[in-house]
Amino acid sequence: MAMAVQPALRNVDRVISSALDSYAGHHDRAIEVPLTEVCDRRLPAEISEVLCVVAGAQRLVEMVVDYEPDCEVLVPAVWALAGRGWDTVALVPLERLGEAHQALRGAPCRLQPWWLEGDDIQFGCWEIP
Repeated sequence: MAMAVQPALRNVDRVISSALDSYAGHHDRAIEVPLTEVCDRRLPAEISEVLCVVAGAQRLVEMVVDYEPDCEVLVPAVWALAGRGWDTVALVPLERLGEAHQALRGAPCRLQPWWLEGDDIQFGCWEIP
């Protein structure tokens, strides 16, 4: 007998799925894109594969961070996107919110904490670092 095995979703995948569902619920179009495709500069290896939710009509990039990389490596990408007219939000695990505030202080972005509640992703309010 063959059994279908569904791989467990990574937290990043859950956050992205939840964010995309939220946009769809508001009848907005958003897509999942690697940060390297939205940023016009060479990025450090630690963040080259950071996934983002991009809402083009709103000119908004939501960078999804899990438990790596260190938040300060996001700073060049935030500034590069701001220079091209994009607003950015760093979606960070609630446990890393303090680190994100310190690392991104003064950068033109917002922070939004996320956490798991059962199998569901929950989001907190936007904050300014």
